[in-house]
Amino acid sequence: MDNPSLKRVVEFMIAWEQEFGEYISEEEARIRLAELVELYLLIARPLPPKRNDDKEAA
Repeated sequence: MDNPSLKRVVEFMIAWEQEFGEYISEEEARIRLAELVELYLLIARPLPPKRNDDKEAA
């Protein structure tokens, strides 16, 4: 298993099975892992600067 990408997918498959108690295929693991990375990148990016018109009415 020299392929680092395959190693990560297999690690994810093992973690999935340990966490949820179900086996997923390599293809399903690749999909779920890509979705997880996409979610992380979305959450990790900086928030846009506040605009002046976003102030709450007093």
